[in-house]
Amino acid sequence: MLLQSVILENFRVFHGEVEVKLWPEQDSNESRPIILFGGLNGAGKTSILTATRLALYGRQSLGKNTTRKAYQQFLSDSIHKSIDDALQLTSASVSLCFKY
Repeated sequence: MLLQSVILENFRVFHGEVEVKLWPEQDSNESRPIILFGGLNGAGKTSILTATRLALYGRQSLGKNTTRKAYQQFLSDSIHKSIDDALQLTSASVSLCFKY
């Protein structure tokens, strides 16, 4: 299986639905097998990796000894926080797309 994309919705710094494509594109006969993440601090690089790990391992992604309460708090804290109090979100989601 090969990971094609990660779809984040209201997860950490990402507001709305954002798809991060991880499948290298091909131009004519040239293959591009490497995907690089770059950005300023707070741009979401670690959030993408955290979301992927969370989708694959769930509670175990935070460590073996993570309690259910700590996991629930982590999930609650991972929902995007808006500056506008009227637009407070109550849910977030992470999806992984694979090619087999």
